[in-house]
Amino acid sequence: MRAKSRLGVPHDIVGPYLPPVLRRFDRAWPRVRVSLKCTTTPQLLELLRRGSIDLTLTTEERCGPGGKTLLEDDLIWVGARNGTAHQREPLPVSLGDEQCAFRQVVLKALSGAGRDWRPVCEVSSMEPLFASIEADLAVAPLLRTTIPNYLQMIERDRRLPALPAFCINMYLPPARPSDIAVELARHVAQEFEANAYGNGRNGRTERVGTGAGRLRLREEFTGRSSDEVRDRPAHGRQRSSARATVRRPPDAHRGL
Repeated sequence: MRAKSRLGVPHDIVGPYLPPVLRRFDRAWPRVRVSLKCTTTPQLLELLRRGSIDLTLTTEERCGPGGKTLLEDDLIWVGARNGTAHQREPLPVSLGDEQCAFRQVVLKALSGAGRDWRPVCEVSSMEPLFASIEADLAVAPLLRTTIPNYLQMIERDRRLPALPAFCINMYLPPARPSDIAVELARHVAQEFEANAYGNGRNGRTERVGTGAGRLRLREEFTGRSSDEVRDRPAHGRQRSSARATVRRPPDAHRGL
């Protein structure tokens, strides 16, 4: 009988970050089935509190109590290559739905800059959002490290307001996490730490994390040392070190 681990992930970071994590974890733990739940951060944190998922990543302006920041990344305007959508009036914008963390931040920035806008795509699914950008129908706010190669940053339009940095955070459940969840958290942490400096997802080499944004692996969320976790086999798997720094989720009031 196979063990299961349920991982929550916001839509915008599934493709850029999860494949190598899941591939490596599957090789290390072949008898564990990982299932993904992709939705907005508030919904993911609620699912974690209810015990419906075992671990979740979030995208938030800051890290809530009990969470751990894996990466701090810039939120920037993105458009089609050689596109002109950013020059139009009102500005055509593709955003996530009402629960998207970026939405209120972007609308507040546009209002503060006095820039009129109109919605083009208002869903938290990335495929239609990317399609509207690639077709030069709209611009959109994206984390720098999640920009596909076929899109580009808009850097020289002073009419586009500056946007704040966002954090990719990680949380385990408020109750005692399972050893499998701890091990999956360790794999996630290793992937983000490996990418704290290196090639951005837009193909350019860049520094994508700051001192505050880079993950520091400690042993504080379980109340157990890494040796204790390692020496406790789970579901017949050979002993393996499990270490990560994540705590209880905050109130679900932010996130994509």
